[in-house]
Amino acid sequence: MDGQEKNCVLIIDDDKTNIITLTHILSPEYNIHAAKSGREGIKLAEKYLPDLILLDIRMPGMDGYETFQALNDSERTRGLPVIFITGLDKEADEEKGLALGAADYITKPFSSELVKLRVRNRVGVLRTPPLKSDYTEQDPESEPDEPEKTHSLNFIRTTDLFKKLEPMLVSHNYEALNLLGPLRSINGAEELVQKIEDFEFSEAFYILQDLKEKIS
Repeated sequence: MDGQEKNCVLIIDDDKTNIITLTHILSPEYNIHAAKSGREGIKLAEKYLPDLILLDIRMPGMDGYETFQALNDSERTRGLPVIFITGLDKEADEEKGLALGAADYITKPFSSELVKLRVRNRVGVLRTPPLKSDYTEQDPESEPDEPEKTHSLNFIRTTDLFKKLEPMLVSHNYEALNLLGPLRSINGAEELVQKIEDFEFSEAFYILQDLKEKIS
């Protein structure tokens, strides 16, 4: 819906691949935050009060059940809807999670349409167009007539991209993953891309500041 703020989904999963997969599935419709441990997830839940939490059951240290209990023990996060993430052969996990009060569960490997459907059932239908990038590579068959004009256009696109990326890094918003494509086309941004892929957003932020100074 135009002009309507996206709902917020928090992913808590120790598996980097799961976080990336769920982010790609859900980020066109929702603001995504993610944590790779139960304790980190609790902190983000208290900070952002997400509309929904996707919580992996099998995690080292504090597992999904313990994380769920801690969320419900806190007055601030009690009642936040939680969907458990579990494996296909973990029927006992599903039963236990639902018995504890989880809103639903999704299984791995993920079905994009099923994930979207179960999330929409909990936070309501939100039809926001997918995040589109204006930073597409130039058609190799179309040669610029004016090199200086092309350079200026590339500069504007790069600065606009950096402006969009900066607040995502500050808030550790995993929608930054959606900008990796255009970032890879920028000379000198390899380290920035790597830090984002590794979810090291604080370090990525400082690298971004250096890149901004170099192109200014």
